[in-house]
Amino acid sequence: NKQLMLSAIIVFAGVFVLSSCGGDDKPKSKPVTVTSLSVTEGLVGTTVTVTGTNFDAVPANNKVFFGEKEAKVTGGTTTMLTTKVPVGAATGYVYVQVGTGAKIKGPMFTVKQKPVTVTVTSLSVTEGFVGTTVTVTGTNFDAMVANNKVFFGEKQAEVTGGTTTMLTTKVPVGAATDYVYVQVGPGVKIRGPMFTVLVTTVTSLSVTEGPVGTTVTVNGTNFDAMVANNKVFFGEKEAEVTAATTTMLTTKVPVGATTGYVYVQVGTGTKIKGPMFTVKQNRLTIDLKGVNNDAEEGKMGGLTETGTMNLTSSDLELGDKDDGPHRHYQLAGTRFMNIAIPKGSVITKAYIQFSADDYGNSPLKMKIWGEKEDTGEFTSALKNISSRMKTTAAVIWEVPEWTEADVNSNDKTKFRGPKQATADLKTIVQEIIDGTNWNSGGNMTFIFDIESDVNSAAFKAGIRGREVETWSNDANTAGTSTELSEAAASLIIEFR
Repeated sequence: NKQLMLSAIIVFAGVFVLSSCGGDDKPKSKPVTVTSLSVTEGLVGTTVTVTGTNFDAVPANNKVFFGEKEAKVTGGTTTMLTTKVPVGAATGYVYVQVGTGAKIKGPMFTVKQKPVTVTVTSLSVTEGFVGTTVTVTGTNFDAMVANNKVFFGEKQAEVTGGTTTMLTTKVPVGAATDYVYVQVGPGVKIRGPMFTVLVTTVTSLSVTEGPVGTTVTVNGTNFDAMVANNKVFFGEKEAEVTAATTTMLTTKVPVGATTGYVYVQVGTGTKIKGPMFTVKQNRLTIDLKGVNNDAEEGKMGGLTETGTMNLTSSDLELGDKDDGPHRHYQLAGTRFMNIAIPKGSVITKAYIQFSADDYGNSPLKMKIWGEKEDTGEFTSALKNISSRMKTTAAVIWEVPEWTEADVNSNDKTKFRGPKQATADLKTIVQEIIDGTNWNSGGNMTFIFDIESDVNSAAFKAGIRGREVETWSNDANTAGTSTELSEAAASLIIEFR
């Protein structure tokens, strides 16, 4: 029995031992830790040794991350991995992943930026006026134009284009001769070459007074030798520059100029004031020429049919004349040719000078228009004066009495003087030259109609209207139909 009991105990013990040895016989894995880094800051490419525990002795079975960026593991043991900061890494934690395990967070690593050295090596031009375009060449500029600043001395200029090696800008207003500086981002200003800012002066004019069209030479310094890069102003009116050197500009007094200072602007720089220029009035005297350039048109009363044209009268009756027992009222027209007034001119005075052919004392008022656009000589067609399109502007001429003594005087100022000069016609002439189709050298026609109250007792009691000489009469008297009559009407215009 004792022997049986001993055998049973031995069997039981064996079963216990076998059962204790059953199941998974693999050793349990140990946790991975990341304890330290050989360096905790550096540039991309810096070698870093990651220290910890339970890494895989085979380097390829380990992964190291700088934030989200994986780094290549170049060597390792179970406690140490060697790697480099990868391109694109940013400051953040370092992680290690062994096999397919979880990422284990380690210490923080600060990724430093590689210091950039900005240089300014050259300028496309080293002198120029305000507004001159300058290309600044160098290194390590920012490809984002807005992140670069260019200074001419203390004056900041606008950067209009650029790359990492080139910036485009213009010399700013207020710049003076000084060094050019470039600042990239919040960095320091980097000094480049010297830039000389040219300053324009206007020292003298070849003439200091004259009418529109006068040629003027402007003398000074630092003009642009390119004609198109200079501007000359007479007050506010720009003049055309026809020739240029760096010390001399040639121009003409422009239409519309008034007395004032002359200014020069080079490029987009400021206007530089020069001497005063006095703009004198231009004065034109245009004599009426040609048998068909003065005419009469019957209006009412008398023996002449209304609208009938008379092109060969020895005189023009302004307003009315006596036809025996009848009073004859009519229109008159005068036309002047080849009037050399540039479009855009300002008319300061205009009138027609007549010569008296006979005396008259009726209280006469004449209304005067211009023809809006010239339609040619007068013809015998019915109503060839009244049918013409009139200007909006009109003038009333209150004609003074012309006495018999005036008409028969040997003093020209009596029969061809102030009494025989119309009221100022400048508004009419201005409207004509402002017309769409006006060109210098054009023609002007004036239309006269009676404005007096012809039924008033005073008018009826008077002796006729006013009679003036025609070109036909005086040319024929002079012995030739082509000779200009000194007694025919003249148009006088003053303008600037």
